Amino acid sequence: RDVELIDEKESIDIPELENFLCKYFTKNNFNFVPSIGKKNSKVLLIGNKLGDEEILEKSPYVGNNKILLEKMLNAIDLDINDVYKLNIDNSCDYRLDFNDILSKYLEFLEPQFIINMSKRDINSILATKLNNNFFSVNIPDPSLLIKNPSLKRVAWENLKKLRLKLIDSK
Repeated sequence: RDVELIDEKESIDIPELENFLCKYFTKNNFNFVPSIGKKNSKVLLIGNKLGDEEILEKSPYVGNNKILLEKMLNAIDLDINDVYKLNIDNSCDYRLDFNDILSKYLEFLEPQFIINMSKRDINSILATKLNNNFFSVNIPDPSLLIKNPSLKRVAWENLKKLRLKLIDSK
């Protein structure tokens, strides 16, 4: 099986991983958008499902989603360019485990802070991979906030918690 090939490799870097994922997703009629950002970013953003604009432009967070995300990050004095953006949520099916893929990314990324915008509970995988050496917040994805503005209060409260941790880390 294709999926087992990725597990057999002891070490795989992000370009190799994304090359594998792109081929796998294309073969299985999934959309894949590569991650973007500096690999040494202190902040990792794990996105939710891709929208039509992201798929078309082959980039996570474009259009209105990017505008709202930038505003959210700017509100806590964080530049979108200082965040590593990973959007693999919609691509994982029963043959390809989301936690396994996230683990592979985390072998090369060493974030101190994680913004989880996916609907997945990532705390167990993060605890084992990063030995609890991180601060993580769950925030609704910009596309969900646009559709359901009542979620903005939850997002803002969690962003404020992240902002305090970012300030403390300086």
